[in-house]
Amino acid sequence: MNRTFTVKVKWGKQIFKDVELEEEESFNSFFATLYSLTMVPIEKQKILFKGKFIKVEIIMITLIFLDQSKSAGF
Repeated sequence: MNRTFTVKVKWGKQIFKDVELEEEESFNSFFATLYSLTMVPIEKQKILFKGKFIKVEIIMITLIFLDQSKSAGF
Protein backbone atom coordinates (compact mmCIF):
# COMPACT_ATOMS: atom_id res chain seq x y z
CA MET A 1 0.00 0.00 0.00
CA ASN A 2 1.40 3.36 -1.05
CA ARG A 3 1.17 5.84 1.83
CA THR A 4 1.21 9.59 1.44
CA PHE A 5 2.72 11.88 4.05
CA THR A 6 1.90 15.53 4.33
CA VAL A 7 4.78 17.79 5.28
CA LYS A 8 5.12 21.48 5.95
CA VAL A 9 7.89 23.24 4.07
CA LYS A 10 9.32 26.53 5.28
CA TRP A 11 11.37 28.58 2.86
CA GLY A 12 12.47 31.97 4.09
CA LYS A 13 9.34 33.56 5.49
CA GLN A 14 7.01 31.46 3.35
CA ILE A 15 5.33 28.32 4.64
CA PHE A 16 3.91 25.75 2.26
CA LYS A 17 1.41 23.55 4.06
CA ASP A 18 0.20 20.20 2.82
CA VAL A 19 3.14 19.33 0.56
CA GLU A 20 2.67 15.65 -0.23
CA LEU A 21 5.41 13.05 -0.14
CA GLU A 22 4.52 9.56 -1.27
CA GLU A 23 6.31 6.59 0.25
CA GLU A 24 7.01 4.98 -3.13
CA GLU A 25 7.90 8.26 -4.82
CA SER A 26 11.53 8.99 -5.54
CA PHE A 27 13.06 11.88 -3.68
CA ASN A 28 13.90 13.45 -7.01
CA SER A 29 10.18 13.87 -7.51
CA PHE A 30 9.82 15.44 -4.05
CA PHE A 31 12.72 17.80 -4.73
CA ALA A 32 11.15 18.68 -8.08
CA THR A 33 7.99 19.64 -6.18
CA LEU A 34 10.09 21.82 -3.87
CA TYR A 35 11.70 23.40 -6.92
CA SER A 36 8.29 24.25 -8.38
CA LEU A 37 7.33 25.96 -5.11
CA THR A 38 10.59 27.79 -4.36
CA MET A 39 12.55 27.90 -7.64
CA VAL A 40 15.62 26.73 -5.68
CA PRO A 41 17.61 24.34 -7.91
CA ILE A 42 17.49 20.73 -6.74
CA GLU A 43 21.25 20.54 -6.26
CA LYS A 44 21.09 23.56 -3.90
CA GLN A 45 18.23 22.29 -1.74
CA LYS A 46 18.97 21.28 1.85
CA ILE A 47 16.60 19.68 4.29
CA LEU A 48 16.66 20.81 7.90
CA PHE A 49 14.81 19.24 10.81
CA LYS A 50 14.91 20.99 14.16
CA GLY A 51 17.81 23.14 12.97
CA LYS A 52 20.03 20.30 11.71
CA PHE A 53 20.74 19.15 8.18
CA ILE A 54 19.47 15.65 7.57
CA LYS A 55 20.08 13.10 4.88
CA VAL A 56 17.29 12.13 2.52
CA GLU A 57 17.24 8.52 3.75
CA ILE A 58 16.55 9.71 7.30
CA ILE A 59 13.50 11.65 6.16
CA MET A 60 11.70 8.54 4.96
CA ILE A 61 12.61 6.47 8.02
CA THR A 62 11.37 9.26 10.31
CA LEU A 63 8.09 9.71 8.44
CA ILE A 64 7.36 5.98 8.52
CA PHE A 65 8.16 5.83 12.24
CA LEU A 66 5.96 8.83 13.04
CA ASP A 67 3.12 7.39 10.98
CA GLN A 68 3.36 4.04 12.77
CA SER A 69 3.57 5.74 16.18
CA LYS A 70 0.46 7.79 15.40
CA SER A 71 -1.54 4.73 14.36
CA ALA A 72 -0.32 2.83 17.46
CA GLY A 73 -1.57 5.62 19.72
CA PHE A 74 1.78 6.93 20.98
